[in-house]
Parts: sequence; C-alpha cells; structure tokens
Amino acid sequence: NVGSLIDDSDIFGPMPTTSYSTTNTVGQQQQQQQSSAVPNLLDDELSSILGPDMNIGGAQTPQPQMPIMNTATTTTSLPMGQPAKSGNLLDDLFGDLNLGGGGGGLSYSSTNTFALPKEVWLSPQKGKGLEITGTFARRNNQIVMEMDFSNKALQPMSDFALQLNRNSFGLTPAQPLQVTSPLFPNQNVSTQLILNTTGQILKMDPLTNLQIAVKNSVDVFYFACVVPIHVYFIQDNEMDKMAFVQAWQEIPESNEIKHQLQNVQGLSIDDLQNKLRLNNIHTVTRTIIEQKEMLYQTIKLTNGIFVLIELKITPGNRTIAFSLKTRVPDVGSLVIKIPNLIPMPTLSLSPCLIGVSGGPCSGKSTVCQKIVEALQSKAGMGQANRVTVIAMENFYKPKTAEQRDLALHGNYNLDHPSAFDEQLLFNTLKDLLNGQTVKIARYDAGKYEHIKGVFDTIEPVPVIIVEGILVFYFPEIRNLFQMKLFVDTDADTRLARRVLRDMKEHGRNLEHILAGYINHVKPSFEDFCLPTKKYADVIIPRGADNHVAVDLIIQHIRDFIQYKPGKTETQQSIEYNLRSRPH
Repeated sequence: NVGSLIDDSDIFGPMPTTSYSTTNTVGQQQQQQQSSAVPNLLDDELSSILGPDMNIGGAQTPQPQMPIMNTATTTTSLPMGQPAKSGNLLDDLFGDLNLGGGGGGLSYSSTNTFALPKEVWLSPQKGKGLEITGTFARRNNQIVMEMDFSNKALQPMSDFALQLNRNSFGLTPAQPLQVTSPLFPNQNVSTQLILNTTGQILKMDPLTNLQIAVKNSVDVFYFACVVPIHVYFIQDNEMDKMAFVQAWQEIPESNEIKHQLQNVQGLSIDDLQNKLRLNNIHTVTRTIIEQKEMLYQTIKLTNGIFVLIELKITPGNRTIAFSLKTRVPDVGSLVIKIPNLIPMPTLSLSPCLIGVSGGPCSGKSTVCQKIVEALQSKAGMGQANRVTVIAMENFYKPKTAEQRDLALHGNYNLDHPSAFDEQLLFNTLKDLLNGQTVKIARYDAGKYEHIKGVFDTIEPVPVIIVEGILVFYFPEIRNLFQMKLFVDTDADTRLARRVLRDMKEHGRNLEHILAGYINHVKPSFEDFCLPTKKYADVIIPRGADNHVAVDLIIQHIRDFIQYKPGKTETQQSIEYNLRSRPH
C-alpha cells in the first residue's frame, strides 16, 4: 500500500525553514502580546449587544477556550454531490440567495457548503499521462477531496493510492482512495475522499498548503494544492454575547483586520445572516446602532481557532464594513482574502423549487412537460426562462438481480418509501439550492436499474421541477419546495394508462402488470402517496387535461421569475373544482 511505499516518512523530505512542527510557538507569541485598550467599536457598538446593565469588562464570565491545535474526527456518511461553478464566499456568501423568504424556499443548513470549481492538480505531462483535477468541499460536516482521474496515456493504469504529507490542520485520509482499476486510456472517473483532521501537524507556508503523493502502476507523483480555508469551518461554533465581547477585548488590537465588502445585490441583513449560517458562520447577535444594522458572528475552525466578525450595514449603502479579530493572524489573513477567490454568481436568485406529486400514471410528467414548454416558449425572458425537471425515479436505491427479477413479475414494491434513497435526493436538492451543479445517475425504468456510467448534469437554473409519487412524503424534502402541486387523476384512468404503457414501452404481460398493481401499486398509493395530497398548494384534477389550472400555474411561475416574491408571503392551498365527473 502507499504507506509502505513511503515508509510513513514525510513524502516530500525536509520542509522549508519557515515552517515549524507545531503551533505552540504561535500560542507563545500571542501570549507575549499585550491586550489593547477597548477600541471605539466596543465602546459605542459591541457593548450595546449586552444591554445597559451588563459589565463588559467584568470577570463573572470566563474567557472562552480558544485552543490552537485541537483536532476532531467525524465519521458520518458522505452524500453524493458534485462541485460547482459557485458564487463568491464572503462576497458570494451574500449572493445566490432565495430572496423570497418564506417557509418553502431555501432551507439554510451546513450539510453542504459550496465548493470551488475543480482545477488541475497534476497535468498529464507531469503525471506520465495521468491527469488529476480536484477541489475541496465540506459535505455532511466532513472535509472531502473531490477529484477526477483521467488516463491520457496509451496504456491502462491501476493500483491507485494516495497519501498526504504533514500539514497545518492535520488533514489525513479517513479511508483508502477508491479509483476504478484498471483505468483505461481516455477513461475518466470521479471519486471522493473523506478527510479527517487527526493526522500529524506541520505548519505550512502558506498555512493551507497541502502536499500530496499519488501512486499508480506507472509511478509515484508528487504535487501540492491549497485547501480553501472555509472547508475548515465547523458547526460547533456558538458563543454567547458576553463571551464574544470579552474575547474581542482580549485579542490584541494589532490583530484586527478591517475590510469592505460590496453587497452588489443589495441583500438584507436577514439574507446575509442566513447565507453565512449555511457556510458555518454563526450569528451571536444583531442590533441597530445609529440607524446602522450590526451583525456579530463567529467562525470556528477544526483545530479550535475562533474568528470573531463584525458586519456593519448602512441603509442605502451597498458597502458593508467588515471587521475581524482572531488570536492567529495567519488565519485572519486567509479569511479576509476569501472574497477574491471566486467569481460572482450568474443567478441573482436561488432556484425556484417546485414539487409535483400524484399517483402512478396520473399525468405528472405531462404537466411538467407543459410547464417546461410554456416557460421556454415565452419570448424575451432570456436566462430567466431556463427550467429543468428531475424525476424521483432516478433516486431509487440499487437493486439486486433477484429484486429486479421480482419487479419484472410484479412481485417487488417500487412504490414504498424504503425503495428510494431520500437522503441522496435531499442532498442533491440542497446542492442545487446552494448554487451547485450536480450529476444524477440515470434510471432505466424498463430494466429497474441505473444505467452504468450514465449521468445527467443538472445546473441550478431558475426553475427546477421535481416529480414523483412520494416527493411530499419525506418532510425534509417536502419543506424545500416553494410550490407543491398534486395531480389528482381517478384510479381507473391511472390503471388504464399503466397497462398501455407497460405493455407498449416495456413489453410486460398483462398478468404481471395487474399483479403488481393489486399487490403493491394500489396499496402504496393509498398508504403513502394519497395522504400527502393535504400538503399541496395546488391540486390539479384531471392532470394536464385541466388547461385552466395548468395555465394559472404557469403564469404564477412566470411571475416568480420576473419579480422577486415578497417576504414571508403565505402560500394558500387552492383546489380547482373543475371536475367534469366524480372520482
């Protein structure tokens, strides 16, 4: 393995003389620095967050612990996802938001923060035909290397392994590298490698530099890359108001960095706070001082270092005053440079996410198709006209050969909630809402399996429609939708459509179709799908044949694209009582 290959020694030999093995020296240097007098911003501003009766300099509240190099390990599972051509961090942390507010829009969490686009880490010239591109992301609260391996040589490659040199944050692989072997000429594969922060520590220059060795059947290749500082931001970063003020006072004034950010889109303080929280930047408190909105926040890195932030927003002024303090100046310098790393986003709004549910063969796909055709045929709306549809069937869990055979004979329940990978669907939608491009494995409904090696690339376009029988069944997924539609078609019509479709498109016999319907489809609809009808904002009787309902929905979506929806606007459930006959 690669460990024996490199004998557990530094894979790059001696490090530059500017490096040292631990950060204890940093801590000692900081202890020698004297705390500055309380700056004006504390006298006039930070003190107000405690209220008039609080003693800023009092000793009742102990100073928060700020270790220099503690490490932590996470073992949660990794969701599938792809890096994206994302927006800007401290600048773009303020961008790509759902300005509509309300409960159905972007749900802010730290499951997946954004990722920089992949860049070439190892060129084919230096890799003897092997090209590696990659990026770093924080997914499901774990640091992940996301890489593409391309064989541009004339011979196959195999036996891949990877090792990291000692580094400032103790990054080390949590699992072996998984790359298709052999990797044939002109073949490209993507892989993800979870990283822990439990490895040996050696301060690097720059601080986030990472040196990597990759071995394969051809040779061992060495290269270096820079890990974006934001992937080290962790969720466990809360600090109370008194601790924040006291910590700010204790950090030397010479450590303070002041900066200005351009709020290009004129976002509100609510938007800024929520977007920052999405990327593990915690709000301690917010207040208004002399008609200026103040936001006080904390960042905590994997090694325990805290960063304290103040944002000052003046109404009518798109320049945000940004102040930062930390006990480790090198970290502060990296945080303040984040806005320069990434270009501004192309979308001013996060996608409008629409869920379309209903029984099997109720006409969901046809309704979606009519919406797409109407939006794309509307002239003069340009980029805002783009819309895409995601089918829930692409998120079926993999099935064994025996399960696929049972399904072919109508003896396997494909309509039960357990048949779907709801966590993968949730993570995929969250990535799209966070402005990331994703890849979705394509499902072959005729063979009951995903098509090997075939993926659809989905970009965070203005309108994303998700259709499926159980898209409203899982609460965490249901709460992501800004509009929920339920296609209500009677059972006889749905059964007739199913028989014709399965016989014509999939070549199945009538006996197997009816067995599957009676044993699984009908009971699952009644138990799992039909009860979710109550969550719909709009119920569409007769599906796509209900032209009035479909046209009204299309107009509502156009309005959403063209105009920013109001804050916390209540969505009301509407049922179009346009039935031509009872169910």
